[in-house]
Amino acid sequence: MHTAKFLPPRAAPVLDRDRLLNRLHAWDDKKLVIIHGQAGQGKSTLAAGFARATESPFLWYNMDQEDENPALFLSSLGQALQLVFPGLVPALPRISHDRHGVEALRHTARQWVRQVFASLAAPCLIIFDDLNNTSCSPELLQVLATLFEDAPSHVRFMVLSRTRPELAIAGLRARRAVAEMSGSDLKFSDGEAQDLFSSVFGMHLAPDDAALVNRTAEGWPTALVLMHEYLATASAPLHESLKGPGRNALHAHVFDYLAQEVIAHLPADLQQFLLRTFVSDHLPAPLMTQLTGLPQGKTASLLAELRRRNLFIAAADDAGTVIRYHALFREFLSKKLWTSLKPCEARKLYSRASVYFARSGDAVRAVDLLLASGQFAQALRLIETSAPGLISRGKTQTLLRWQGDLPKDNRNRPWFHLARAVSCRFTDPRAALSFFDLAQKGFRSRTIVPSRGSGLMLSLCGIIEQCFHTGGDFSRMERTARQALTILSRGAREPQVARARLHLALGMAWFFTGKLQKSADSLTRALDLFGKQGDVFYQITCAVYLTPCALYEGDFPLAREALRRGFEAHAAIPHEMGSRAALLLTSAMTALFEGDFTEAQERIDECRRVADSHTLESIGFLSLDIEGWLKIAQGDYRAAEVLLGECKRRGSQSGNEFFRASASHLLAITYLFQGKLRQAKCESDSALAVRS
Repeated sequence: MHTAKFLPPRAAPVLDRDRLLNRLHAWDDKKLVIIHGQAGQGKSTLAAGFARATESPFLWYNMDQEDENPALFLSSLGQALQLVFPGLVPALPRISHDRHGVEALRHTARQWVRQVFASLAAPCLIIFDDLNNTSCSPELLQVLATLFEDAPSHVRFMVLSRTRPELAIAGLRARRAVAEMSGSDLKFSDGEAQDLFSSVFGMHLAPDDAALVNRTAEGWPTALVLMHEYLATASAPLHESLKGPGRNALHAHVFDYLAQEVIAHLPADLQQFLLRTFVSDHLPAPLMTQLTGLPQGKTASLLAELRRRNLFIAAADDAGTVIRYHALFREFLSKKLWTSLKPCEARKLYSRASVYFARSGDAVRAVDLLLASGQFAQALRLIETSAPGLISRGKTQTLLRWQGDLPKDNRNRPWFHLARAVSCRFTDPRAALSFFDLAQKGFRSRTIVPSRGSGLMLSLCGIIEQCFHTGGDFSRMERTARQALTILSRGAREPQVARARLHLALGMAWFFTGKLQKSADSLTRALDLFGKQGDVFYQITCAVYLTPCALYEGDFPLAREALRRGFEAHAAIPHEMGSRAALLLTSAMTALFEGDFTEAQERIDECRRVADSHTLESIGFLSLDIEGWLKIAQGDYRAAEVLLGECKRRGSQSGNEFFRASASHLLAITYLFQGKLRQAKCESDSALAVRS
């Protein structure tokens, strides 16, 4: 027998993974430890490091196809034991090479184990590596199970395999003498990835860069090694190397490994299954059945085999009923699919998955699949159908991402203009107003646009709001409100969705032009309608304007109720920071009106932190205005002068006449309370001049 069969992996510089080594040491009382995970997850490296660190002698046994014969396996194992424990293992029992029945084999193996291990009194560890190199025949698994069950308690075993071995070891499990470590345990954490690059590779990575590298590798150790080889020679910055065109060089490293070490060892039916199911990152069993055209039972059987082989799959939901493939593995399969099938056949798979997700209500995945397969006309139709719902859920960035993925001649569409306007309504109000104008013109001129009425109403709402944020063009607000009122007068001809948006447009216009009772009525109706429709984004918008409207009317309970509903809606889209800042500001106003100055200051401070970190220009203006108002109420006139002076200065610099006038108005009050009548008259005249 060649001694290479008994050699562990050659010692090399590796990262001591204390998290995993500590777990193995904690399992000192286990008779058997099973480590199973996909190719390149560091199973052998981990086990060898653990074995070398233990005080007990160990035997390393590399398994191959010859071990499928029980007689050859036991003979080889006996020779290995004689090498490791010279003089302690007697002459090996002879075992017939003929095949045995299971019971006879168990009896023979039990006698062999008792005779061979009888004189081994010292603790030892036996490691079987690459069990997956055998066919895991029932005979071999029976011999292994007998070995694990009948060997003395001081002899411990470790089995390493790409697949989870199906060993008949119920007795050991019942005695809690078995421990398992799977592929998910072997994944590198971000911290371990950073340590690997710095301690082993000598390449320092900042924590964020290490997290990006590890996120790309999804914790797969071999991918981290291959990525280091790639990054060590890459000339572009790390982010560009991992996301830009240079990523093709990384693919070459990883794809060669996957082709040689993974796909080449799979049976044809599993290869076909992978090629037909990789298209989505979210794979429920019914979708896999549709993509493969196989019966449900066959799909379940192949999926179970993938799990058994630890084949780069992970659960995509808590229940484990949905799977996804490793991102790099998916990219490899994509390349293989497009080179092995005709383009029209490949597109059919993507279309089939897109239809499945569209019918399931997941428009984002449906569109992504169409874009990924170059089916732009179908994608555009689905985008425009889905746009109102996406905006209502605060997903404008998704629309903008799709706009960038489409050919240029498909980007000038009204729903895209609307999404861009919504995305910058607090950061760049003038740009937002321009985009709302483009959206309105698009909805008016294009007769065949999905949800055209809703889009037109949202454009009117946006124009009214941005007229305020860009400086207070009240005449245009009133003109826009009259347009909305004309549409609303058509009555039942407009669907409920469009009517909700109409009420919002009117409520905003009445609010800005001082018709508070009309505004409160329209905004309350809009809030109720949006609530019934589940439109969280525009529930927040209603709450933001209904709250101050109710405050000016003296209806504090209505203001608090509107705020409650606004924050409740925001919980569904916590990433929408512009909406959060606006809610915090109206919450500060409410506390100010109620006389709770402490709460008002806390809300203003929180609002300003959000506004500053996300460059929300108009919210920043308003926070200065409201805090100046608060300082007047507290009698801190000096602080009020500073805040309002800054608001006025910024308003002048940006050409925002409304905020300049509002700051002048409050400064006049500040000076009046201090008896500074000349300054008060000057600021009052300034405010009136702007308003006129």
